[in-house]
Amino acid sequence: FSPKIWEFTIILAMNIRLFVRLWLFLEGILITMMTFLKTILIVLLVYFGLKFLIRLATPYLMRYLSKKAGQQFEKFFDDIPNMNNQTQEKEGSITIDKMPKRNPQSNNKVGEYVDYEEVE
Repeated sequence: FSPKIWEFTIILAMNIRLFVRLWLFLEGILITMMTFLKTILIVLLVYFGLKFLIRLATPYLMRYLSKKAGQQFEKFFDDIPNMNNQTQEKEGSITIDKMPKRNPQSNNKVGEYVDYEEVE
């Protein structure tokens, strides 16, 4: 072989090594990008899936909560017997409840009276 062929072979071998290194580097970047894109795709699918399920389940959840609140309300008012008719009286009887008289007590420690004049 002539020296030019050896030079060409060496240059070609270095270029092939460089090309392989570049190829492996780009392949690594491609794999990293694909992994990143898969991660983003999974996050988006989970987000939209949960959003869809929440919209689907909200009416049932609200119905259940309102039913439970109604049961609690009924239970509370069932525990208080005859809330409207606290005392059992015959129909047509008249009862007058009077407020007890309180002695009005004045508090002299409120302050002193200040007379004022109207300014025009």
